[in-house]
Amino acid sequence: MKTHLVILLSVLALPPLAFASIINPINDFKIGLTILAGDKILKWEADINNDGKNEIFLSLKSDLDTALANNDTPAWVMYIADSAGNGYSKSQGIELKPDTIDSILPDIDTDTCYVGQITQLGKRGIVTMRIGNPRKTESVGKIYAYTLEGNHLKRTELTQYVIAQGPHALFTEYFTEDKRTHITLQEIAPN
Repeated sequence: MKTHLVILLSVLALPPLAFASIINPINDFKIGLTILAGDKILKWEADINNDGKNEIFLSLKSDLDTALANNDTPAWVMYIADSAGNGYSKSQGIELKPDTIDSILPDIDTDTCYVGQITQLGKRGIVTMRIGNPRKTESVGKIYAYTLEGNHLKRTELTQYVIAQGPHALFTEYFTEDKRTHITLQEIAPN
C-alpha cells in the first residue's frame, strides 16, 4: 500500500508538461491540417541549445514555396526536445518583448542560417536574416537571433543594414559559405 501511495504522489507531483509530451511531431503537426494531394511535409533538425538533443522544425512544402515566391522568409512549427530525450513539446511561440510571448511561428531562412554560439548574446541559438523590400526606399537586411528559453523562442534583432551598401560585418560572421549552417530539408509524404 505504501509503495502505491508513493508512486501516486510522485505522479501527482509531476509538472503538467510531463503529460503533454509529443512522441511523434509529424503526427502532431498533421492534426487539423488540410494537406492537398501531392504536398509534402518538410523537416529539418538542429540542436539549438547544445543539450545533445535536436529540436524539430516542420512546414508544408506548399507554404515554403508560397513564402519564397512572395520574397518572404518561411515560417516553421518548432518542436522542442524534452530533457529526457523521450519526446517533444510544441513551442509556445516567440518572445518579441520581455515577458510577452506571441503565438507566432519563427521565420527562418534555411539558406541564410547559422546554428551555434551567438557572440553578441553569449548563448547558442539560430541566426537568420530577412530582407525587407520597401517600395520607396532601399532594401534593408535584418539579422536576428532565436534563442531557446524554456518552452518558447526569444527573437533578438542583432542589426539592420542597407543591402546596397554591401554585407554587414554580422552577415560575414554568420552567413558566409564556410560559417553558415548547411540545412538539408527532408521531404516526408503526409500519409
